[in-house]
Amino acid sequence: MATKTKSAPSSTANSTDLRRLRNIGRTIEARLMAAGITNCRQLKKLGAVKAFLKMQALEPRAKLPVCYYLYSLQGALLNVHWDDVPERTKRRLVKATEAEEE
Repeated sequence: MATKTKSAPSSTANSTDLRRLRNIGRTIEARLMAAGITNCRQLKKLGAVKAFLKMQALEPRAKLPVCYYLYSLQGALLNVHWDDVPERTKRRLVKATEAEEE
């Protein structure tokens, strides 16, 4: 009996990989991909703050809203809706972002 083997994931599979995460829609996925973050493993390794800063660096004149991007990334990593990220965690994320931007 022949066994099926899985093929290597393509860039489309990586894109789908990110979209499986909670809070990651087309817009955030596109910005992540543009910043070189192409899969869940990379996002988890970087964390929400560094991923947010990489996305922000692509458009330095525009200020990305933390509630839409930073909290969504953290929520994706925690598997919770961005609004359910604890307030203490949100404050910590904002402080970490501000410290990195200085």
